[in-house]
Amino acid sequence: MKQKCVLVLLALVLASCKRAAPQPAADNVAKIGANDYVIARRERITTGPTLSGNLSAQTEANVRAEVAGPLVDVRVNEGERVTKGELLARIGPGAISAQQSSQASAIASLRNNVALAEKELARQQSLFRSGIVAKATVDAARAQVDAARAQLAQAQAQSATTNEQSRDTTVEAPLSGVVTKRWVSQGDVVQVGATLYTIIDPSEMQLEAAVAADSLQDLRVGTPIEFQVQGFDGKVFGGRIARVNPEADPTTRQIKVFAEIPNNGGALASGLFAQGRLQNLTRIGVIVPAAAIDHRMTTPAVTRVRNGVVEHFDVVLGVVDDQNDRVEIRQGVNEGDILLVGAAQQLAPGTRAEVPAAAQQAGDAAK
Repeated sequence: MKQKCVLVLLALVLASCKRAAPQPAADNVAKIGANDYVIARRERITTGPTLSGNLSAQTEANVRAEVAGPLVDVRVNEGERVTKGELLARIGPGAISAQQSSQASAIASLRNNVALAEKELARQQSLFRSGIVAKATVDAARAQVDAARAQLAQAQAQSATTNEQSRDTTVEAPLSGVVTKRWVSQGDVVQVGATLYTIIDPSEMQLEAAVAADSLQDLRVGTPIEFQVQGFDGKVFGGRIARVNPEADPTTRQIKVFAEIPNNGGALASGLFAQGRLQNLTRIGVIVPAAAIDHRMTTPAVTRVRNGVVEHFDVVLGVVDDQNDRVEIRQGVNEGDILLVGAAQQLAPGTRAEVPAAAQQAGDAAK
């Protein structure tokens, strides 16, 4: 009686196991559940060092004030697209207009002085030829002409500078892109060098990312990368390494890399955090989830159901994608094969097994 109670308790314990191996039914056929199998498929697999970092625009411009004065017209707001040369704002000319008027009057007066000095030089030269005046008198008249011309040239140069400043009161976009920041408002008084706008070209992004220093040998300019960002439901974006910092961070022991990211559709935004990896090795082959590989023995193996019978055999692995838990099987498995995972791998070779119809259909479709 005591022995019978022990057997009953043992049966209850075994029945309570969460993922017990599928048990043969009365007809000695193991029923394979929907979570007990995977399908081997021919797919692309990639491996390489992981990276993470922030996206930013490859081309960014801070538009600064070239002259001081009040902002009398501010036309563009954050988020708006602009084209190169488009008017962004105007700075009130203030004293510049008065300076232009004063300089114009001064130039007119100096031109008159030059004309008078040249006329006097011509008269003295005529008198010198007649022997009436000495050569020193002619030289003095010529010096007056040179001085008048120099004064006129200086005034014209000053006027050109003022006119340039007047043109600088009109603030234009230096490139086509999107305004990401407007630093001022209409009515603000700005000084020379004050930042008015920040504009980026969103068509070409840059990923500044960190890679473990032990992957330095894999970092090459031109190496493709793939990455994901939050908010895109797992969508994978791509780019290429453009620059590699030759110095590792002494604290994190990581290497900084810069990748060029095409963004013609404008989906990506500056400031997003990205996680991905370098695509050092990409191959098309028979790919299975890592859970399908049985590592209990010294040689990797799989458990397969073929023609309703369980098989257990060694395989040769290829590329291992640790990030996505996928493995390439170079030898031993064909696309469309039904492989067991989890506790189902414990079924003994030769056991008759029945897989769901969906498994058979998926396997046939993958062949």
